[in-house]
Amino acid sequence: MLREEAARDMLLSPGRSGALDEIRTTHDRELGPLAIALVDRERFEHSLAPPPTESKTAEHKRGDTIAAAYAWTAAAATDNAALAAAIRTLKEAARTEKTYASLGSMLSEARGVVPARARTGHLDAIVALGEEHAHGEVARVLTETLGAWDSPAVNAWCRKALPTLVKGWLPALSTGLPYGWDEITPLLDRAGIDGDARRDLLLGAVQAHVDAIRPEALLGHVGLVAALLPPPAVAALLEWYVERLASRVREGDMERVSTGLLALVLG
Repeated sequence: MLREEAARDMLLSPGRSGALDEIRTTHDRELGPLAIALVDRERFEHSLAPPPTESKTAEHKRGDTIAAAYAWTAAAATDNAALAAAIRTLKEAARTEKTYASLGSMLSEARGVVPARARTGHLDAIVALGEEHAHGEVARVLTETLGAWDSPAVNAWCRKALPTLVKGWLPALSTGLPYGWDEITPLLDRAGIDGDARRDLLLGAVQAHVDAIRPEALLGHVGLVAALLPPPAVAALLEWYVERLASRVREGDMERVSTGLLALVLG
């Protein structure tokens, strides 16, 4: 109970971050929902790049210089095996220089040598990098690349490839949903999928990966799907959800919770 109160205070207090040691060292099975949310927030914050310091900025510039100095060719940028080998070479060079070259900076340079006629080959090669690199990282680079290119061939590639990618990589694309970071919608927008087709794709993908998606991310998917439903369906969904929540409220707290819910509904 004390852990839950402490977690509630930290979640609601602006500027406060980091889980208490007692919460951080306790197994998830022994934590309440608020403590789990606090620990998840801390894990997510740790997964993000820290604010750049002056030394880190200089280090990133050295990494960018390594990426820019590489002799990219269209053949290397559009062949799956050649692109993967080039990335490995650049990462090894960065380690030798004791610096870091991001996947984004490397592929930004590679993108510059790809002729318009070969863009879909480069997109295929980027997706193939998911065999060696984190899906979330590759998806972010892919989204950046698609933002730079707009042509009939690229648009056709998006319609064909992105639905399968979203379905296959959904767990990695879902990690930011509890924190308002949606990496799924931009890809589905570019794929030209909306309405019932988008809803069915998301529901099918969630069903396929439900064991690999954390509850907070699943709730984020509920929000994505609910936005695609007609008002009567949303009303039915909310009714079911409120009833489900009410079934978990202790009898002694029911009046207080009901009053708060009524105030929320009435604005």
